[in-house]
Amino acid sequence: MLPVIDETLPIPFHVQLADILRRKIRAGEYKFRLPSINTLSQEYEVSRNTVLHALENLGRRLVLVHWDSGITVPVFPDEIALESQDSLHPC
Repeated sequence: MLPVIDETLPIPFHVQLADILRRKIRAGEYKFRLPSINTLSQEYEVSRNTVLHALENLGRRLVLVHWDSGITVPVFPDEIALESQDSLHPC
C-alpha cells in the first residue's frame, strides 16, 4: 500500500510528497530512477505542479539529474541516512 498524502495535516502536499519520496529512496525502493511526474501525480492523487514542487524540494537535499526519459537519482540510500532527522513525523 502506498503512503498517502494526509489532507488533514497543516503540511503542504508538496512537502508531504517530498518526504514520502525521500523515505522511499532511503529504503531503496527508488535506487536509480523515480517514476515519471505523471505516474507520481496519479499514484498520490495530486497535481503535476505539486509533484514538480515536491521534486524541487527534494532536489535541494539530494542530487537529482533530469533527463528527457525521466529523473535519475544518483545517490544510494545510505548516503541520505542523515535525512531521517528531517522527517515530518515527530518521535
